[in-house]
Amino acid sequence: MKHLPMQFISSKENRIFRKGLAVRSGRPDDGDASLVLLEGLRLCEEALGSGCSSKVLFLSEGVAGSPEAVRLAERAGKAAAEAVVLSDVLFPRLCATSTPQGYALLCDSPVIQGLPSSADPEGRYLVLEDVRDPGNIGTMIRTADAAGVTAVVVAPGCADPCNDKALRASMGSVFHLPVHRASVPETAGWLRAAGLPLVAAVLDGPDLFARPLPGKGAVLVGNEANGLSPEAVALCGLRTRIPMPGRAESLNVAAAAAILVYEMLKASRRGG
Repeated sequence: MKHLPMQFISSKENRIFRKGLAVRSGRPDDGDASLVLLEGLRLCEEALGSGCSSKVLFLSEGVAGSPEAVRLAERAGKAAAEAVVLSDVLFPRLCATSTPQGYALLCDSPVIQGLPSSADPEGRYLVLEDVRDPGNIGTMIRTADAAGVTAVVVAPGCADPCNDKALRASMGSVFHLPVHRASVPETAGWLRAAGLPLVAAVLDGPDLFARPLPGKGAVLVGNEANGLSPEAVALCGLRTRIPMPGRAESLNVAAAAAILVYEMLKASRRGG
């Protein structure tokens, strides 16, 4: 088995360990504010494979000689990232999960602040307002990725897409499609300039199946408990309601978003 030379760290005072711990704890130095700490083999692979700027690959002592660890370390080296081994006592202190796999990566956040200069006039977008559960955020990013959505826009007030729970729920999709941070008013204007409609998901709009969604544009979903704000709805040119003939009063926001983005995909394939 191939072994790569890597620094072994066993002291909690080591500067590299402390840097990773500060980012994981949400207390980074000013210069590290855009860094995130990923946990788990799959997320580390996805980040390194995406070309995301990476800083440090952390491996636990127990996995350091494994083929997976060697492969990750080689990829980290090609990305100009440092690879280090933490003692099996120290590594769990770096991680938020109770049973860490032994792989962690310190890298630049994949979330993009602001919007591109213009929207894709044929694009399909998912816009989130005040979604508070990071698991829902990650699930929606994963679903948007699966449905071929052009980008996801996460408004201020939403949970952080790089929260540990959001990253795990996204299953690496946060590295596959653009995820932007921008306000709903800014996003609405940006879409309007490209001739794209913004559709509000509400409880009192036209039936989704009676009036299908357009095949391009954006759908806007809101807070788990309260839905969209009146101000956000007022910015939308269209509204839609997912019919619920059963006894449930509402849908989980991630489930609603999944229905809507796939309805857009269906319409786009029909040339709608």
